[in-house]
Amino acid sequence: MYMAVKRMSYSQKEMVRQMGFGAFLDINLDSIPSRLAYYLVDKFKAKTSTIKTKKGEILITKKTLKGMFGLPSEGLDYNQLVECDKTNTVIEAWKSQYPGGKFNNGNYVKRIRQSDVADDMFKLNFLTLFINTFVETEMSGASRVNCL
Repeated sequence: MYMAVKRMSYSQKEMVRQMGFGAFLDINLDSIPSRLAYYLVDKFKAKTSTIKTKKGEILITKKTLKGMFGLPSEGLDYNQLVECDKTNTVIEAWKSQYPGGKFNNGNYVKRIRQSDVADDMFKLNFLTLFINTFVETEMSGASRVNCL
């Protein structure tokens, strides 16, 4: 994500802000320390949406995520979205950027860095990169694209 954000044009950054993800433009981490990531995964309790610490539990809510990351706390529920129509021309044009179905974060970053234009292709590349970085991804680094 950092490598993509670092090279975005002003118009691309404005589009990211308009989508509600402006706080991610200020993140200066190019990786997350693996020990921290494993710790958080190990301590997170999905049933209660809490992270257990030595001094108690931290409740994770939409408000918590908005405060920490500036994430939008309103809008459509990602888990409830239906797949796009397979004949959607914008989605088909987006997928055609990745011959052989090479949908992965490295390729999304390359596409974002290759263009200064804030268009539908940029928006889909950014959203897919964001979803597969911060929300969910498939095993072996493959990206989930049925969210489009």
